[in-house]
Amino acid sequence: GESIGVVRSVRCNSDGTCMSLLADRKAGAYLRAPDERIHVYNLDLAAISSYNFGPSARYPVAHAWDPEESRLLVCETYKLLKPTQKKKSEESNSKEQQSSSSSSKDASEKTEEKEQTSMEKERIQSIQRQKSQLLDIEQQAEIEVTTIFATAEHGLLKQDSRPLESGLNSLLGLHVPNLYFVSQPQKNSEASIAVPRLVRKALRDFAGLDRVDEEIKRALMDFSYYLTIGDMDLAYKAVRLIEEPQVLESM
Repeated sequence: GESIGVVRSVRCNSDGTCMSLLADRKAGAYLRAPDERIHVYNLDLAAISSYNFGPSARYPVAHAWDPEESRLLVCETYKLLKPTQKKKSEESNSKEQQSSSSSSKDASEKTEEKEQTSMEKERIQSIQRQKSQLLDIEQQAEIEVTTIFATAEHGLLKQDSRPLESGLNSLLGLHVPNLYFVSQPQKNSEASIAVPRLVRKALRDFAGLDRVDEEIKRALMDFSYYLTIGDMDLAYKAVRLIEEPQVLESM
C-alpha cells in the first residue's frame, strides 16, 4: 500500500487496540515536509485509517489519547500556509481573465458569445470560491485543538475543534471531561522567574457542568459518539435516563 512517510510520533490508546501516528513526507534526499494527516492503526483489523487536515490548510504537531476512553484522541494542529500573496495573485488573474474574455467576444456570433459568457461565469464563480476558501484560512487561528473519534466502522471522525486560547502555549493531554494545556510562562508574587502552569478546559459536551460522575461521563461520551457518526436514535437513548438539568442544558 501507500507509504505514510517517515513516522515521527506514536501514541497508543487505553486498551492497546489502536496506535496513532504522525509522519513527515520526504521532499528530496534530505528535506522533510509535515504530513497533513493523522493516522490510526487498528490492531484488531490490521488496517490504517487517516484523518486529513489538509483541506482546512492545517497539519498535526501533537496527539494524545484519553487514558480511559479508548475511542477518543486529541490533536493539536498548526496553520499550514499564509494565503495572502496567493490571494492577491488570484485577484490579478481574475482581472486578466475578465479582460481577456471580454476582448475575445465576437458580437456577430451569438452562439459563441453565449458559450464564452457561460465559461466566463464559471471562471468567476470558481475564483470567488477559491477566494472564499482563502479568506476562511486567513481567519483561522494559528493553533487549533481537534478531538477525534477513532471508529472501526466509520474511520476517524472529527468530534470538535477549537482555537488555542490566549495565554496557553500548547496541548498537554486529554482526560474526559477535560483537555489539559501548558500555559505561557507567568510571573507570580512568590517566584522571581516566569513559570508555566497546568491549565484544564472542559470538553464541549461537559462545559458548564459542576459535577461529572461516571454515569454522566459515560452517557455524554456515548451521546457525543453517536451524534458524531450520525445515529440520532442511539444518541437519544444514551442520555434519556439522565435527569440532571445542567446536563440537559449543555446538550
